[in-house]
Amino acid sequence: MGVQIAEIRKQKKMSIYALAKKAGVNQSYLWKLENNERYNPSMAILQKLADALDVSVLDLWKEEQHS
Repeated sequence: MGVQIAEIRKQKKMSIYALAKKAGVNQSYLWKLENNERYNPSMAILQKLADALDVSVLDLWKEEQHS
C-alpha cells in the first residue's frame, strides 16, 4: 500500500511534506508508510490520505490487489 500511496502522490506532483500537511499526518509517519516501514495504518489515516490525494481508500490498495 505504501508504494501505491507514493505513486499516486508523485502523479499528483506532491511532495511528502505537502501530502502530510494536507492530510494532517506526521511527515515521518508518511515516509515510513510509503517505504513500508509502517504497516496497518488506521482507517482514519487512510481516509485522510485518500481525501488529500482526491482518490478513494480503495485506490490506495488497488496495486496490491492486482499483484
